[in-house]
Amino acid sequence: MIDDNQIQYFNTFGFLILRNFFTASELETIRAEFEHRSQIASSYDPFDGTKRHNMLMMDDETPFLSSLMEDDRFAGTAERLFGEVIGAFVDGDRHVGDSVWHYDAGGYDAGGVKFATYLQPLRADSGALRVIPGSHQRLWHDELNELEPTGPRWSREAATPAEKALAGAAIDKIPAYVCETDPGDVIAFDLRTFHASSGGDHDRHMCSVTFYIHPRTLEEIELMVPQARGWMRERDNTKQPWNPKSLVDWWACDLKDRPRRKLWFERMQHFSKLREGQNGVRAVAVNGKLKIVPVEATHEMEIR
Repeated sequence: MIDDNQIQYFNTFGFLILRNFFTASELETIRAEFEHRSQIASSYDPFDGTKRHNMLMMDDETPFLSSLMEDDRFAGTAERLFGEVIGAFVDGDRHVGDSVWHYDAGGYDAGGVKFATYLQPLRADSGALRVIPGSHQRLWHDELNELEPTGPRWSREAATPAEKALAGAAIDKIPAYVCETDPGDVIAFDLRTFHASSGGDHDRHMCSVTFYIHPRTLEEIELMVPQARGWMRERDNTKQPWNPKSLVDWWACDLKDRPRRKLWFERMQHFSKLREGQNGVRAVAVNGKLKIVPVEATHEMEIR
């Protein structure tokens, strides 16, 4: 569990490195489960280093990784940072190439924390995660959101080739802190913190555990609605056939004697059923991210 100084550091800079977090035995188990899921994914789509493979690690085929969301080292730490939280995902990723500047939250009011651990040693020139300290803070975040080329316009899936080229060239030009890590270390970062990577090879192995903040403000509630609906609904897995269509059937079917998981599932159900815009604000998509505006503003946009 983190101490008060670490909480202050995270709140100030938007990230925290937890050294030697996993034991050697735990790391061996993580590697074995990661390899197991990687083989399953490659049986559908052979991994060739040109396309990222994302693998959900939330079933009984990866029991240790699946358990991390409820592990007090993760859930308890997330609660220390944000108060009540909602467990969202346990993922494994085979990353390829560089990652341009971006942030993981669906919108500023959709905060939370991701815990990431890499299974290879990573340095500044070999794909280590780099962050812009303090970029989770509202004013600084908003400025970076508008800066060329760090904002979502340049990192969104629909970015033009020219925009992608600008974003790639900017990775090394933005002042940042490089989170060099060894296997067993964990990086915790706010979902709103801008991050990137440079110089990585074409098969970086990462496992992550993600928590959403439990929404309290009208804006947070409004952004939680589409996130909860996305979590609850059956999804199109055409591009990732190794992942399940439904998290509900796959992960939320065993809730007995699991109070945290049961509470999170009930929260997801609750927010997924809320009507959008009922609190006087609505989320609108801007460059692949959601922005909160008054309902009246969306009416004006529809009229135009």
